[in-house]
Amino acid sequence: MTPSILIAGATGNTGRNVVKTLSQLLATTDTLPHHRILALTRSPQSAIAQQLAQLPGVEIHEQNWVELTPSWLQEHGVDRAFLAAHNQPHQFAEESSFHVAALRAGVRYVVRISTTAANVRPDCDAYYARAHWAIEDLLRAPEFHGLQWTSLQPNIFAGLWLASAAEFIQQSRRNGRQGTLRLMVSETAPVGIVNPEEVGALAAHLLVQADPAVHNRARYGQRAGGCLRARDRADGG
Repeated sequence: MTPSILIAGATGNTGRNVVKTLSQLLATTDTLPHHRILALTRSPQSAIAQQLAQLPGVEIHEQNWVELTPSWLQEHGVDRAFLAAHNQPHQFAEESSFHVAALRAGVRYVVRISTTAANVRPDCDAYYARAHWAIEDLLRAPEFHGLQWTSLQPNIFAGLWLASAAEFIQQSRRNGRQGTLRLMVSETAPVGIVNPEEVGALAAHLLVQADPAVHNRARYGQRAGGCLRARDRADGG
């Protein structure tokens, strides 16, 4: 059976560049010479999905990642996986089920997208940040020792950060009046925004590592200047 790298949400903000970068890396390196890319999407006829389908080594599958089972993962030879979960209240239930299925299926390595490192704590006011903390706490439990993982904790994505500024400009052009520009930015604390495509590229490079053990249980956060750094290792290393 051909081993596979699963990309859940392949047409999303980060997922699409994971697929593109992976396709390039698999074609130009000999680290994983026999792996294929399983790109999951609920919209296989979309323009983005059709573009990805043209890339070398990419197979588009119409499949919702929240419905994946251990048997499905085994049948498709999934060896590694990328996951950028939604931020709805049921995130923990669905993402934790995905990781349990991956563990049961013998998936070797998972790269997941978290949220801003400073917010990944049990007392954060935002529920989705608490959910990311809970997922990481689950993954570092002894029961998950057989599943290697890395959690990426980028700061806010540029599109979301600048959305209010874009709307401000559009409204000014429509009505000819200048209102009040409201931004998420702090007046006193520098925060590095990030392009989701850059996060996707990093995830792809992690997924093609010959031995991902060096990144196992690592949580990579982001400095104010924008560059990603190793926040810590979940096992204290």
